[in-house]
Amino acid sequence: MRTRTLVMPSKPTAFLSAMLLVAGVLFPSIPTADGLNAGIAPPGNSNTVGGSKTVPGTAVGIDVRVMTFNIRHGTDEDNDLDLESVADDIESAKAQIVGLQEVDRHRSARSDFVDQAKWLAHRLHMDFAFGLNRKTPPKKGHKKPGLHGVVVLSKFPILSARNHMLTNIKYKHRPTKQRSMLEVVVDVNGTKISVYNTHLDHQRKEQRLAEMKEILAITAQSSRPSILVGDLNSQPFSRVVALAKTQFHDVMAELGEGEEPTFPYDEPDRRIDYILTRGHISARWAAVIDTDSSDHMPVVADLTIATPVEKPAGSPTRLQGGPRIVPHPPAAPRTGPTPIWF
Repeated sequence: MRTRTLVMPSKPTAFLSAMLLVAGVLFPSIPTADGLNAGIAPPGNSNTVGGSKTVPGTAVGIDVRVMTFNIRHGTDEDNDLDLESVADDIESAKAQIVGLQEVDRHRSARSDFVDQAKWLAHRLHMDFAFGLNRKTPPKKGHKKPGLHGVVVLSKFPILSARNHMLTNIKYKHRPTKQRSMLEVVVDVNGTKISVYNTHLDHQRKEQRLAEMKEILAITAQSSRPSILVGDLNSQPFSRVVALAKTQFHDVMAELGEGEEPTFPYDEPDRRIDYILTRGHISARWAAVIDTDSSDHMPVVADLTIATPVEKPAGSPTRLQGGPRIVPHPPAAPRTGPTPIWF
């Protein structure tokens, strides 16, 4: 197994540092994909994930761990169906909000007709929302149609979800497949954020650029702190990523490891999987997880979402991150996932 990559923060951007005065904090180490602790941990001092960083008497930044993962309908490096390995990767990483791509629901024998979105949500005790890309008629002997698309899993409540079908250019030769972007609103300890998950076309740059333009037109309508995750099928130097960065910040690039590859799992040579942020969100740490449970390797990042500092009436509101961790109670346990499907 390759050594897992640890991405250490470099200088914060001028914009984010103005918004968030984030001091170094320590977060629990993330085990390797097989569950063994590799001794790799985010920088600083801490005892919690998903808590709030505070200055005494104030309420400021909320910490959250985010993941993006193209799971190739749950098939591993040998093309064997192994959805449990996908669940183990998510669980070991302690991810709280997860964007998954290439998820099947009752699709076909390739995924054993399993509703993978619902299965993973139950297995991980998370809420979920599903965004449809493509639908096929029921297979012989089965009543439900086959669905394929993207999923957002969340340890925090999902308040709403909407799936946006992206324009599919009609090509005579090598036609492209229908893509979408799933938009959800998540309540992270009282702060509402927008989370977007997408999977862009893999064949043509023209199609990917068209999809990204539509995505940015949609995401621009939200004034909330926003996170865009997904398989963009585009490398960091591409026009597609440059376009995305007109509105979003690339977490890996800002932390100084923008060229770290995520695909393919056996001999990774390109980065096409991204966690992007917009608004008052600061990236503290990120890593590519070495796993063979898919043809992609997941990306995980620790983010801080700024919250207003309470001030006396008449005083201007400001945003700030504090210098230390105060343990925050974990989200209430769930008896089962709350599905939202569009």
